[in-house]
Amino acid sequence: MSAKGGLVCPKCGSESVIRIQYGLPSHDALEAVGRGEVILGGCCIGGNSPQYHCKECQNEWGKMRIGGEIYDDIVSFQAEVGGHLRECYFVTADWETKKLSYQVGSSAKGYVTKFERELKAEGWQQLIENLKECSFVFWLDQYEDHTVLDGTQWSVRLKLTDGEIIEKAGDNSFPAYWEKFCTGIAELVGERFE
Repeated sequence: MSAKGGLVCPKCGSESVIRIQYGLPSHDALEAVGRGEVILGGCCIGGNSPQYHCKECQNEWGKMRIGGEIYDDIVSFQAEVGGHLRECYFVTADWETKKLSYQVGSSAKGYVTKFERELKAEGWQQLIENLKECSFVFWLDQYEDHTVLDGTQWSVRLKLTDGEIIEKAGDNSFPAYWEKFCTGIAELVGERFE
């Protein structure tokens, strides 16, 4: 989702994104196609059918997951933030093993595990709600600002029940809800994440 609240393409960053409509199209749907507001995806829909289409680069993404959104399918989470000359933070949460870990370190010296503890249901739900509130699925795959040297690098990696990996990363550039995301992760672990 863009800072304005609209969808953005995770490949090119364009806000020229429309939904893909499946099933037998109605008269209204055909008129919406004519106006360029939707495209037709066919009569059959599967668990891997894309949900969104970029009119600029033709990218299609956002699986139409039957029975729930992507957030329901997350089984593990990793997030890292830091920089070459500053402290780095690394958080992992794995719902399958019920483990939450927090590491601190630097890119030069490596990481030291500060704690590893049981991940309780309320902590996992807090994490998922944070991802939803920050519109994680609408973040671009990559954010970069090449005018800054060193600075801050970050990455977030999700694993879904079907084994799919979703990765987002940045180099001195951040999605609109980045500060809210970091605050949510810091609250989850009870430590710094910035």
